[in-house]
Amino acid sequence: MDELFQTFAAKVEFPSKLEKLRMPLPFNEYSSFGCLKGNLKNICSAERGREKRLHYFKFGISCFMHFMQQNFLGPSNVALPAEWDFGRLTSVETNWYLRSTELSVEGEPILYKCNNLILLAIAKVIFIDCFAFFKTHFYTAHYWALRITMIWQRLLKRPRFYLHTSTTKKRTPPGGWINYAGRFDDNIKFVFLLELSSFHITFAQNNLAARYLDMAKDILRKRTDLANCFLQGKDNFRMLMTNNSLYNERIERCFLFGNNSDHDNLNIVDGFGNFDAHKDNVYYHCLILVQMQLLEKRMRDLKRFSHYHDQTMRKMLKSAPCWMVFNLALIYYCKYAKYHLAMDVNIFEKFDQFENWFQNSTIPIEMRLAFCFTDPISIWNVLEMKAEIYLLKKCPGAALEIYKNLDMLEDVTNICKLFSLEHIGLPIIEERHSTLPSSFTTYCLATIKNDDNLLFNACSMQPRKFVLPQLARIKKLYADGQFSLCLKRLRSIFDEDPLMHEAWFLFGMCFYFLKNYSAAANAFQRSLEIKLSENGWTYLENSIAKVSDEASLNLFKRSQCEENIEIFLDQIIVHYFHNGEFESVVGIFRKIAHHHESIGRTVESVMIRLLKVICRKRNNEIYVNLRLQLQDVLENLQVDFCHNENFWNLCAELVDPRINDCIKNGKQWELFLKCSNYEIICIKRKQTNPKRLKVLNRKRFNYLKAKIMYKKMNRSINQNMAGT
Repeated sequence: MDELFQTFAAKVEFPSKLEKLRMPLPFNEYSSFGCLKGNLKNICSAERGREKRLHYFKFGISCFMHFMQQNFLGPSNVALPAEWDFGRLTSVETNWYLRSTELSVEGEPILYKCNNLILLAIAKVIFIDCFAFFKTHFYTAHYWALRITMIWQRLLKRPRFYLHTSTTKKRTPPGGWINYAGRFDDNIKFVFLLELSSFHITFAQNNLAARYLDMAKDILRKRTDLANCFLQGKDNFRMLMTNNSLYNERIERCFLFGNNSDHDNLNIVDGFGNFDAHKDNVYYHCLILVQMQLLEKRMRDLKRFSHYHDQTMRKMLKSAPCWMVFNLALIYYCKYAKYHLAMDVNIFEKFDQFENWFQNSTIPIEMRLAFCFTDPISIWNVLEMKAEIYLLKKCPGAALEIYKNLDMLEDVTNICKLFSLEHIGLPIIEERHSTLPSSFTTYCLATIKNDDNLLFNACSMQPRKFVLPQLARIKKLYADGQFSLCLKRLRSIFDEDPLMHEAWFLFGMCFYFLKNYSAAANAFQRSLEIKLSENGWTYLENSIAKVSDEASLNLFKRSQCEENIEIFLDQIIVHYFHNGEFESVVGIFRKIAHHHESIGRTVESVMIRLLKVICRKRNNEIYVNLRLQLQDVLENLQVDFCHNENFWNLCAELVDPRINDCIKNGKQWELFLKCSNYEIICIKRKQTNPKRLKVLNRKRFNYLKAKIMYKKMNRSINQNMAGT
């Protein structure tokens, strides 16, 4: 486990000049944060020249990253100079550990001794005092300091450790934070005020939080483009919520960012007009791209997958605004890491691939650093994955400790139930419930105690909130074979959340085992419309196969008027083709040809590839049968069914009587000439150039030659018939 997480953090860089800094006291003898900061600030002021500040900035980043390595991401693999390696102390007694007793000197808490204290001080001094130039790229050095402090506070759960925003000038810009925000453009000012509001909510300063939030709202009312941008960000959080299989209170808190009951801040952008969440949404396309790669291309080559994904991300990042980059980086990292985890637990050591992305010089530095510092969710996800690995290694105690420190009560509850550790989890839940009771803590308490009355109380407080926990209980009924009871309870879930694909899939499975295959097919279809999944495809295929053609015919009829269904059918035909189920591809193509006047690009592409395979292996017994089935379909097609000349060229090759040893089959000659003629029409419709004109003339010549040959053969047959 130690080796596993060594590769995550960026390499620490210590410029040679900075290694020789002379401090009045040895670093490990400082007992006060203020004293260390003061001495360090005086000495560092000489290193702030324009030619040196980039190195100095890297040094500050390095200190912070090293601090994160030591305390959150496991041991460091970075070889530090001896005078800077604060981790190797001669006396064990002087080394204070994380969450050690808090003391106070000169009104400031002693947070850490030795290495931790020094790293924090260096990072803070450099960010606040040495890098005001960074404001041209991002939120300015003051805001960086504020944001970093928020992250530390959230991660360490230390409510007394925070940045005073109303005391001295050394901590607050002249004129206060509101005047300071006035220097920004509207887009940065809006984000700045929103984050400032969140910061005050963290420390229960509701009046200040509401004031900053109102100012952010005023900007949105003036700038509808920013309002749409913010709405898209909220949609991204919705997407994160819907893509998580378990209810996650932490993600919901992010989605309800800035909300509190006193000031009604939930619907910040209501009334700003409709916004198409999927139009030009890089984040959405990123999710679809990952999903399609796993389901369609079925990549098993991790190196190829990583390279392809990396190239795609770079293209997206070139034009994406910074706020979207955070989401992209997060979803890219999580999908990438979980893909490896799903393929092979041991391959999880590929974390260094993400480090390469972080260090890639082609990605602007502010984007790479923003991911590490402005989004505490990213650190949360790293720790969550560490907990997942502990569970896979069957170490629930270690995983439980991580979830407890992250205040993820539902995960604590689930692990305790799964591994029979209720005696450990119950005190944790009870303590939280006694200090801050809510519907969520009531639910966790009910689950761990297996108390139906408490569970009913939690669900009655907020019914929508506990749809997923209800679904988990229904899954237990399903496992016990109580399918009818499952159907009854699932219907109540659809009333609360009609777009839950898991519920629709379970709905279909119940009907499937009750042998109502038509109803099962409809449920699986509904599930796949919401979210594509391989299991959904498999059971839909099986359900359709076990009824007459009624369920599948309804599906194809609906696809004539519903665009989503058409996309869904495209994915099914792709799925069949990649699995080598060519008869199923032909079966779907037959139905599409029967119910549609034309085909889309996906079906066209699949059919062209299938026709190439059949033409190449036409003498194989399996493909002879497929060829005969396709001939029946082609007889009823018109030229507007497909505008791709390659499609008609392959169809003509498929039915060419001169190749198929049926030179005297007049019906096949007519079908061959029909396809050849359609190919010529498609070529003529497109813009001609000398090369295409040459192809067109050659095709016309071949068509006329075949037509003459057919007429001669037909005349000969007629004469023979007359003679007999």
